[in-house]
Amino acid sequence: MERIRTDSTSRLPPVLGILIAIAALYLAREILMPLSVAVLLSFLLTPAVRLLERWKLGRLGSVLLVFIISLAAVAAVGYVVSKQFIELLNQLPAYKENLQAKIESLHGKPGGSLAKATASVQELSKELAEPNPQEAQALPREPSQTQKAASPLVAGVRPVPVQLVEPPPNALQSIRNIAGPLLVPIGTAVIVIIFTLVILIKREDLRNRVLRLLGRGRLPRATQAFDDAAARVTRYLRMQFLVNAVFGTLIAVGLYLIGLPSALLWGALAGLLRFMPYLGPIVGGSLPTLMALAVFPGWKYPRTCPGLFLMIEITVAYGVEPWLYGTHTGVSSLAILVSASFWTTLWGPVGLILSTPLTVCLLVLGRHAPQLEFLYVMLGDEPVLPPEEELYQRLMALDQQEAQAVVDKAAEGKTPLEVYDTIMIPALRLAEEDRHRGALDGNREEFIVQSMNEFIAKFAVESEDSAQGFLGQRVLW
Repeated sequence: MERIRTDSTSRLPPVLGILIAIAALYLAREILMPLSVAVLLSFLLTPAVRLLERWKLGRLGSVLLVFIISLAAVAAVGYVVSKQFIELLNQLPAYKENLQAKIESLHGKPGGSLAKATASVQELSKELAEPNPQEAQALPREPSQTQKAASPLVAGVRPVPVQLVEPPPNALQSIRNIAGPLLVPIGTAVIVIIFTLVILIKREDLRNRVLRLLGRGRLPRATQAFDDAAARVTRYLRMQFLVNAVFGTLIAVGLYLIGLPSALLWGALAGLLRFMPYLGPIVGGSLPTLMALAVFPGWKYPRTCPGLFLMIEITVAYGVEPWLYGTHTGVSSLAILVSASFWTTLWGPVGLILSTPLTVCLLVLGRHAPQLEFLYVMLGDEPVLPPEEELYQRLMALDQQEAQAVVDKAAEGKTPLEVYDTIMIPALRLAEEDRHRGALDGNREEFIVQSMNEFIAKFAVESEDSAQGFLGQRVLW
């Protein structure tokens, strides 16, 4: 009796699986977006909850205390920022003269080149808007049969313009118009809060369930992947929160020293908008610059505001963030840019904010799951080729300059004998294997041999120079 095969050889193609996953992310975005935000908030708040649990406050008491403190801090900052925003709206009419003066100065002098160019464009627009005289003459001058049949009184009466006037809204409609746009974000915030509370209270149970789904028969690897993802995302969120808070504080202090009103408002907006990669810093720097154009009479301080933003942003973006985020996430710069575009297309501004943490999770999955290894290769910033393979690949491409750079980089802190044993001989072994298989043509074989001889001769000359220098030092001693 033949044994019945229970394993199914028919599996979905990888491309089809990826397309189904993308479609599911897009169609279920109303649920997945709040859930993703809640998971990230739980990663950010879990260290504080664990600290309070060590002080014997209990799980529920620790979660509630951390949540109350977080909501109080957010409410305090929101109150101060909203108060300054209302004061700013009340002061806007006083800056009308400055705005008009700057607009007039942008138009230039009455006889200047800019004014002449503006007048020429206006005249050209008028000429294009006027009907062509030849086309007007081509129109039939005789009245149509309908016009002939109409009475003189009806034909000479002009049409009465009709205007639709809506009745004034009642109290219920006014409340609905005001509260309607606010119900969606408030409802989303409530859902995020509930999800975060449940995840923080039941985090061990949820973790075990995820491990049960991912680690059936592979529990060590699933545990390692889960811990790696949690550690990377937690460190990234913590560093990003600290960096953006310091960035917003520096912006607020700088704008306060410049004399711009509502400096705390602009600093808080700059720090919050930096959670949106690429687009957030641009918007955060543009808003106070526009305000400076309205407040200050000259052009000195409106130029100082963008200069302040550029100085702080360049220092943070090119000095602090590459060191912090490159160490803690392992995601390449190109992958961050591509992921920002991908998640923004799927989930809008929320996807732009969540793009880097979600990409970190995908990177960890690609590192520990063999089926998703392509994600680790495409998204990671670690080298995927060992030095000997990279050297052989560059020699196969007939690129001696880059091959020399690979050898020089691998030779840092090593002796020539170590370079021969660990890099050059393994590269020659790869070339010999391809030559026996017939995959290496004569031109490339000759180029590889010639390049290797040049590398060895260069190392020999450098070794002789260093030996002569060492003997000279001994003689002087």
